[in-house]
Amino acid sequence: MVSIVMQEIAKQENVYCKLSGMITEADYDTWTPKQLEPYMDLILNTFGTKRVMFGSDWYSFVWWLDIIHK
Repeated sequence: MVSIVMQEIAKQENVYCKLSGMITEADYDTWTPKQLEPYMDLILNTFGTKRVMFGSDWYSFVWWLDIIHK
């Protein structure tokens, strides 16, 4: 269901996706980078690298650096 909605949203060329927001919605105590991979792949494949952005609070920045470098 999420993939269908994201594909429909991505058809609007003026819409961008903030990828970094997903870790603030995940369960802080239990999420793992591996759990986020399918969602990251979906967003990157659907919107493309030119329409994906990062903007993060300082506390989640370190988590994202770790995820990106894996």
